[in-house]
Amino acid sequence: MKDEAKSQMGDLKLIRKPSQAVIWLVVSALLALGLRTSALPQVSFLGIGIIIFPLIMLFASALGGALPALAGLGILGSVAFELFGVDGLWLLPYLGPFTLAFIICLEKEIPFFKASGILILTYVFSVLFVFLMLQHAANGDLYGAAASAALKGLEDMPFRDPFLLALWRSGFLQHGQDVSELIVKSAPGNGWVFRAEVLEQFYKQIDARIRFLLSALLPGLITSNAIGLSLLGSGLALKAAARYQTAPTLGMPPFSTWYLPRILGKRMLVLALGYLLTFLHNSPVVQLAGQLMYNVFATLYAIQGLAFVNFTLKKRGTKRSLRYLVMGLMYFLLSPAAMILGVFDQFSDPRKLRVSALS
Repeated sequence: MKDEAKSQMGDLKLIRKPSQAVIWLVVSALLALGLRTSALPQVSFLGIGIIIFPLIMLFASALGGALPALAGLGILGSVAFELFGVDGLWLLPYLGPFTLAFIICLEKEIPFFKASGILILTYVFSVLFVFLMLQHAANGDLYGAAASAALKGLEDMPFRDPFLLALWRSGFLQHGQDVSELIVKSAPGNGWVFRAEVLEQFYKQIDARIRFLLSALLPGLITSNAIGLSLLGSGLALKAAARYQTAPTLGMPPFSTWYLPRILGKRMLVLALGYLLTFLHNSPVVQLAGQLMYNVFATLYAIQGLAFVNFTLKKRGTKRSLRYLVMGLMYFLLSPAAMILGVFDQFSDPRKLRVSALS
């Protein structure tokens, strides 16, 4: 099957393996259905989908082929249209170029790290394009429009008040009323609802939190998420493809041997220095530039730190499943620790992988 896959690389591989094509179509459909039927479908679709959907496209392309990947994109797009109307179709330029870029890299067998660079640039361009178009459509207040849409969805929820009660009890919201005052009132059918002034306080806090989260989302998408998806995401997809012999590995080296070349490591130090200098200036633009520089530095070195951890655990004979669990926990919960390990590995070279002063 590997020879067959290789022999057809010159032509577009619409379906790489029928069983995998079906699996990833079903995965796309079930994910879309699950988000569509969730408690807050619009919030869930955006909040979860914006991270998960590109990863699904990578696996669908590498394991199933171009046809199931694009068909899955169509399914996600149709659900987005159902939830958001015409605005939901912006999901297509968000995911489409990234998916097509990966498909082309597979067909052309572009070397892995070069392909990852192409994916990073494609993803960043797509995110910025969609953001600018949506910002224009919202008359320059995209975050406000998104917060208003979320509050409208909350208002229409059949169990709005129990949901808000859970948020209040968790400390996420504060009602702002005197402790001696009742914050609820009776409702028809022996029920209860929050008083109007309490709801107003809740909505103001939710609006502010949504705006804050969205303002931090774009810098993270075009730096940390772009790098993580394009390197780790595509790497995992190719690893799975190698197991099922559905796509070329693009010459991807074992993850335990990944490292930054010294010249690139020195450039990362410039980013770190630039980030530290932003503490001397209070300009929002300078602060944003500093955050972008830190994100790039931290993400690349966190990935190198994970490679070092994988190398160490593999050398000790640790089971693959446990290695993946440890690396996953470090990446999502202890990324600063992974970054520090990456910096240590870069300057100490404990793995002895570099063969020259420039490597």
